[in-house]
Order: sequence, then structure tokens, then C-alpha cells
Amino acid sequence: MKGTFKLEQSEGLLLYPENYLPGTHVPGTFFLTLDKKQKFNRLSISLKGSSISTFNIHYYSGSAYITHSISSTSDFKAVEMTLLDNEELGPGTYEYKFNIPIPTNWPQSIKEKHGEIRYTVHAHADVPWSFNKNFEQQITILPIFDPAFMSLYMTKPSPFTDVSNLSSTFGFLSSGSKKIAFEVQLARGVSCLNESIEYSVKVENLSIFDIDSFKTELVKTINLKAQGHSKKVEEVVSSSEIPVQVKMNETNSFNSIIPLKSLATTLNEKDNFKISYNIRIVAIGGKDGKSNKKAEFLAPVVITGPRVDLQ
Repeated sequence: MKGTFKLEQSEGLLLYPENYLPGTHVPGTFFLTLDKKQKFNRLSISLKGSSISTFNIHYYSGSAYITHSISSTSDFKAVEMTLLDNEELGPGTYEYKFNIPIPTNWPQSIKEKHGEIRYTVHAHADVPWSFNKNFEQQITILPIFDPAFMSLYMTKPSPFTDVSNLSSTFGFLSSGSKKIAFEVQLARGVSCLNESIEYSVKVENLSIFDIDSFKTELVKTINLKAQGHSKKVEEVVSSSEIPVQVKMNETNSFNSIIPLKSLATTLNEKDNFKISYNIRIVAIGGKDGKSNKKAEFLAPVVITGPRVDLQ
């Protein structure tokens, strides 16, 4: 028994073969080849997704330091179509057309060092008195703007505010006030790929030190879980130096833009593999022109897929 797939493009979408968008369909044909008569309890086809996390844990066993790789896989499935139900087929090749809908809320295909979201068109042959057969063809689901985010996209959110302390970059203690008040205002509640994150920063320097400059970073955080263990991986996606000064007991502001190109979108749906983003603002300063102190502030951002006209 052999099974192969011939996938087609979604109607009206000019995408590369085997690339699809949430909310559309995966059309194609499944070819089943038999070299002898075969009875089937059931032959079905479905679109299957898997959320996979893989990372190393380290521990001591006696006097030995052990590194062990662990993983977790969470499967999810779209509509399942029955092709055969309690039938017997003779030798030959049989063709079965399918057109499987992709749920609108499914995340994009993602391939990170420690985590992955992957999709396959999956055919399952349930045969009596023998091992069942499975056939798969991997596909790619591209990111797209989630319509559920439209109100957030069109609305300016409330500003993020917090107070942070200037700390020595060398770990030295210092006396006096070290408080820096941050306020970050995003232009939109969510940001889309192929566009930019626009935001403004207002800083009130309540410390006894001058702030000489700022560094802004877009930080991607991946949270992984597997077999009762967890791991957090951070990556600085982009970084900019902002030559803005804020003297002690003064307030100053600046605007900044972060272009968004090829990134994984925010991923919150899966328990074992999550992706989040923050804008990290780092105030750098000190006394007498010495830039030996810094204060940090994080403002969360949600990144969704690009806006695409499917009409």
C-alpha cells in the first residue's frame, strides 16, 4: 500500500505550492495505490498541527554532570474527512479529492532552535488484522492579520508606566535617589508584520544622576515546557541607540520606530511553546559624564501577521 499527495493552490491566492493562509483551504488529491486486494475499516484525511518544544536540562548524578534532551509535542487537528468506510478495494490506484478548511485562529508555521509549529496533511488507513498506515505531506501556513485584532489595531492603548532604579553596571552600591519614571505610548494596540511599531517614550529623571543616552531593543522571548521542566530563551531582534539626555530632576521625550519584517508572530495559544515580545528601554547615565549606571523598562507588544486582502 502506497499513498501520495498532490496539493493545489488555494483558489484566488497566488502563493508558492504548499503555502497557505489561515481561513482558507488546502485543496488537493490523495492517490492510494494497492498491489493486492485490501479491506479498510476506514480511510480518512485531515489537516494536523503539532506544537513541539525541545531543549536540554542539566543535573548532577552522583559526581557526574548530566545533560539530557527532553521534548514535548502537542497535536491539534482540523476537520477530518472520511474517504472510505468499511470498504474493500482491489489492486490499482485510486484518487480522492479533498478540500480541507484551515481554522482562522491557527498560528503560522514556526521553526525556532528550541520550538516548532508544523503542519501536515495526514491520511490515516485503518485496516483490519494489520498495522494501520499513515501518510503525510508537510505544508506551510503563513502569518496573516487576525481580524479579531482589528479594534486593537485601530486604537491607541493606554500607556505603559513604571519606575525603575538606576543600578551600577559594575555592581557597586551608591546612595541617593536612583528612580527613573518611564512612560511608553504605543501608536497601536497590535502591530503587523511588514509595518512598523511606532511609539513614544517619556522619561522623568528623579535620580541624582544625569541620563546621557538610551538604548531601545525589541526582545523576543520564547517560553518552553516539556516533561515538567521549563526554559526561557531571549533574543534581541533589533537595537537602536537614542542620543537623548535627561538631566536630574528633568523630563524629556523621544519617538522611535521599529520596522517589522521576517518574524514569528506572538504565540500564546500553545502550552508547551509560547512567543512574546517586549520593547526594552535602557536609560544609561551617571555622574560627571560617566555612563556607568542604567535603568531598564519593558513594554509588551503584540505582533500579528501582515494585513492581506483575500477578496
